[in-house]
Amino acid sequence: GLEPGNVEGYARGYLSQKSDAVMHEVLGWALWKQNRKDEAISELERAIAMKPKDPWLKEQLKKVKAKGANANSYEA
Repeated sequence: GLEPGNVEGYARGYLSQKSDAVMHEVLGWALWKQNRKDEAISELERAIAMKPKDPWLKEQLKKVKAKGANANSYEA
């Protein structure tokens, strides 16, 4: 699999050049896998703001916010 720290670096680099909903989701995944839940939620909310009708993003945010959420249940 992909190492979350490397994915985070790539996503941040990409987002420094261009804002993109998919890359905000990818960054959210990487942060979530590093147990950085609040930051992951912020990135997913940014992605949803850009694509408010995307049910996938809303479902992933719901997973992250769930009580007792497990980072292994998140699929970027």
